[in-house]
Amino acid sequence: MAFLIAGIFTVNISVIATTATYLHDLDCDMFGILGAVAAVFFWRKWAYGWLIGACFVVVPLSTYQSNISVVITLAIMACCVALMEGEKFSAVIVLGLKAVCMILAGGALYFVSQQIVETVTGVPLSTNESNSLSIALSLSPEVLLPRMMDAYEDTMARLINVFSPYSVEFVKKVTKLLMYFSMGAVLLLLCNRRISLGSKLLCVALILLLPLGANITYVLVNAEVHDLMMFSVWLLYLTPLLLADRLSSALKSRLAEQMPGLVCRLPKLFAVILLFSLLYGNIQTANTLYLKKDLEQKAYSLLMTRIVYDMEQIEGYVAGNTPVVFVGYSDQIHHVRGTERYAQIIGAWRPGSVIMNGPDCYRALFDYILVHPICIADNPSWFSMLNDPRAADLPIYPEEGAIAFIDDILVVHLG
Repeated sequence: MAFLIAGIFTVNISVIATTATYLHDLDCDMFGILGAVAAVFFWRKWAYGWLIGACFVVVPLSTYQSNISVVITLAIMACCVALMEGEKFSAVIVLGLKAVCMILAGGALYFVSQQIVETVTGVPLSTNESNSLSIALSLSPEVLLPRMMDAYEDTMARLINVFSPYSVEFVKKVTKLLMYFSMGAVLLLLCNRRISLGSKLLCVALILLLPLGANITYVLVNAEVHDLMMFSVWLLYLTPLLLADRLSSALKSRLAEQMPGLVCRLPKLFAVILLFSLLYGNIQTANTLYLKKDLEQKAYSLLMTRIVYDMEQIEGYVAGNTPVVFVGYSDQIHHVRGTERYAQIIGAWRPGSVIMNGPDCYRALFDYILVHPICIADNPSWFSMLNDPRAADLPIYPEEGAIAFIDDILVVHLG
């Protein structure tokens, strides 16, 4: 089962998309997830472990704030498992309160450390932008409540319609089977007479809250949510695996004499087969996406080499000194045949190395891929030129006249 747990953590759409397009963020994001897992580990390990866990909560908050949902998801799962294993109602309530205190204390430590960093570096926190923390903190109850309901729908849609090389129907059926299996396993495990009625009701309530906890980012962001923010949603695949393990153990302890060992292990085997089939599809998705990105980047580099050559033929252009603006996206590069569906994944919606038309993207392209001198125009000039009708009226590359000077700026009209 360890390899399946590792697969759930590493071969999911969030990690695949990060590795394929946002590789520069991978180490930071994975460190944040490590901090989230460590926080839950210390919280569950010792009575006062939540104090240590609070320090580790700072890690996901400092690296990629959406990963705080990993702490929430794993904490809810741990409380559910504790209830099913017969821990007292009051003990689990205390455990849950410690988790809440850990997250709040971690948030306070993050706020203090953020103030210190701002003071030392002189760099202010980004506010009032698309997915900034200030937006989440300013949400009103009128906005939060509807989004909480929508979060359930979004979670189910992501799980049932997860991107896969398999047919949509196959993925839906396997996911629904896992859901039905999980519900049945919960009912069987809660039939234990040693579990009080209060514990059973609390366990059911926590299970109902689990999709919301996993997708709390959807509620707080109040803007577009994308694959990179959804890491904790894929951790819901841990649920049938954990339930199957406990159900097999329960059957073995109660019915070992009446049933052979293989029969007692059937729940675990069933969950393992279904989860492995989904993870194997994710492996194929990852390999195909990585190959697609690699081929398209090479093709884009060839296109940009041609463009750079044509730029240098323009009279008055000096590489590294003349400000340059690239307008639009080129249609000279298309998706690798057979991979058009992969455009649904964030970062793969547009073929080539540049997926967003911004000065930083082109600056990085020339610095790290083309390794060629260029002077990208400053931000005001760049965005002003994108809306300039004179740039829009230029022919589209590779037509003659697609590269021309406008107000001392060399404009390349790609599309």
